[in-house]
Amino acid sequence: MRKFSIPRAVAGQEYASLQKSENYPADFSAQAGLQVKAWPQDLRFHMDPNFPKQIKLADYVKNLHGHLIVSAGFKSLLLGMQAQHVEALPLTIIDHKGKVASTDHCYLNLFPLVDAIDQDQSELDWNAIDTTSVSGCDKLVLDDARIPAGLHIFRLKHLTDEIVMSDELVKAIQAAKMTGIKFDRVEDFEC
Repeated sequence: MRKFSIPRAVAGQEYASLQKSENYPADFSAQAGLQVKAWPQDLRFHMDPNFPKQIKLADYVKNLHGHLIVSAGFKSLLLGMQAQHVEALPLTIIDHKGKVASTDHCYLNLFPLVDAIDQDQSELDWNAIDTTSVSGCDKLVLDDARIPAGLHIFRLKHLTDEIVMSDELVKAIQAAKMTGIKFDRVEDFEC
């Protein structure tokens, strides 16, 4: 049986986090788990001005809205393992001085949402307003049989804010010494 982890972006003392964006498509939500129909070529993310000394960009970039923003190296590693169910979309990162810090990073869109939560074994609090969404979780159990073979990164149906990665991908990320990322084992995850 495969094991899975939930990645967390970390900025630390030197790595920048991103705060605001410009030209983000109003009709797009990464949590929807849908392919992109139209994407702006001038999407810009700005480094967080509250941390002006954090100027380096990590491979897995922390940002205010939990977007999946990664370096060209991270994208290459991922697409080498999983070319389907992921789109790498262009963006520009702007530094604290208003200059271009990167056009090599990209926005990863994951689709479709994977209905892999074992609702009987998990301890979930369902959202009172949107009864199809989990609002809290004391124990998360995934049903490996419902996760397609070869899928190494995905978003969960009912818990769309969270990204899940296979152990195989986690090991590849660690071996490549990708920066800005840490992992919580699914069995240790709470929200």
